[in-house]
Amino acid sequence: MKYFLTSLLVFSFAFHLGGGLALFKLEQYALHVAMDSALSSLEHSASLHTFTFSLDEFSARQTRENELKFEGKMYDVVKSSIQNDSITISCVRDTDEEHLIAEFVKYFSTNNPHSREQQQSLPAQFVKLLLISFLKVENFSLLKESFSATVSFDRVEYFSSPVLPFDPPPPKI
Repeated sequence: MKYFLTSLLVFSFAFHLGGGLALFKLEQYALHVAMDSALSSLEHSASLHTFTFSLDEFSARQTRENELKFEGKMYDVVKSSIQNDSITISCVRDTDEEHLIAEFVKYFSTNNPHSREQQQSLPAQFVKLLLISFLKVENFSLLKESFSATVSFDRVEYFSSPVLPFDPPPPKI
């Protein structure tokens, strides 16, 4: 009985810590699957946006195989054509994923307007998980545009590159 209660307590604690992120990733996956199945029917839609990028610029803006971020907005690529060193893409705006990311940011933000220190939009570990899990390293500047200005990216850099307060011991020979 003790092991069952301990396991239940550990499970509930782990779900409390990672449940929000797990739910976000599950909803994001469901949106990607739904959009992938709907893209073929959108090929001749009037709501398509057409962009032309250089190949390097396109690869820097691409977040998934058929998804990109441009001017702070998410787009799903319907069709593309490559000509010389540029790519022309037709895409549809992905407002559902933008809304999901905004709700995720809102969920993890604090609502205390009186304390400036507690008004961080996201805890550093969640920003770091988002960077690792669904954006490439080259897109860090694009991620920085998409979140509110109160996110502390200095804390992320601090946690990702810790500096030891003392010199390490010399190697043993």
